[in-house]
Amino acid sequence: MIKYLLNNTPTNLHVISVLRHGPSGKLLDFSYQSRDQTSTLDELGSVLCNLCNMVPEGLVIFFPSYNYEKKAYDHFDKTGILTRIRSKKEIFREPKKGSEMDKVLKDYARSARKFGAILLSVVGGKMSEGINFRYIFNDILEYSFKLY
Repeated sequence: MIKYLLNNTPTNLHVISVLRHGPSGKLLDFSYQSRDQTSTLDELGSVLCNLCNMVPEGLVIFFPSYNYEKKAYDHFDKTGILTRIRSKKEIFREPKKGSEMDKVLKDYARSARKFGAILLSVVGGKMSEGINFRYIFNDILEYSFKLY
């Protein structure tokens, strides 16, 4: 399931919709048993491509683990989804090293304002805990999505 969060004011995230099916009508099942299936990753990639077309500026995606983020990223790279996303937004990934966090966030914020950007993050990772998005994004309109 993917929950859509809209950040109208940088301190106020709220749910605006729940997406149960992808663009092809396939059920979006991110249970441990189903999330590694090629068809699930393909459908997720299609959802992200569509969102990149619809969402201005910044888009943040939260994956359940660093391993799953890597698996999805590698699949998207292999299937051309990253190329499609890059045609609309610059892609950033949550670093595992805390020392790289400030640079990634600043680069993401700058790109989101200028061209559009997507940030692939991890629930329970550095991006989801203790980050002051208000400080970084000021008045930027940002959509966040969480997979679980």
